[in-house]
Amino acid sequence: MIKRFYRPSWGEDWRKYITVDEIDGAAGHELKMFDRGIIASYLRMGFDEDAKWRLFKVRQDFIAADKVQMEDDIRTSVVVPANCVDGCPGGMSKEHSVKLVKNCEFRLFQRPDDAIHPGFDKQTEKDMAQYGNFVANYEPLKGEQLNNVVEDVLNFTLFTDPMRDLLQGAYDEQKG
Repeated sequence: MIKRFYRPSWGEDWRKYITVDEIDGAAGHELKMFDRGIIASYLRMGFDEDAKWRLFKVRQDFIAADKVQMEDDIRTSVVVPANCVDGCPGGMSKEHSVKLVKNCEFRLFQRPDDAIHPGFDKQTEKDMAQYGNFVANYEPLKGEQLNNVVEDVLNFTLFTDPMRDLLQGAYDEQKG
């Protein structure tokens, strides 16, 4: 953005024109020029060596698409002799085998990487906070860990309402 909008008359004083707000004593995330927000789209691609987000500007005409993932990479397979399966192409001899593959993903949900930041991935927090979910490969949040999350007021308020309600309910149940 600086390269695009920079004017030679600014000299080395470009920070006077291109700024970010200060929020709770820290730099915000909205880039501004002449105290007006710049409307731009960025793509975050992981983190650098200092654990800062790697951001890349996308073209002004870029429009993000929604993707509904219909399956995951959780599959099971079995190899059987071809003559055991109806409908195999003709010409297969007894020496031929076929591999049958079936997708086993039932819930169509996998935690996105951004879900580790409280309140950042609102859809994931909404989905995870729904009643009746069965989740696997997650460490239960209980005891002292749950206490630390709920009692850390500044970070706890970053969660979306559904996730905050779920955590608060588990906390209250544990204390009761």
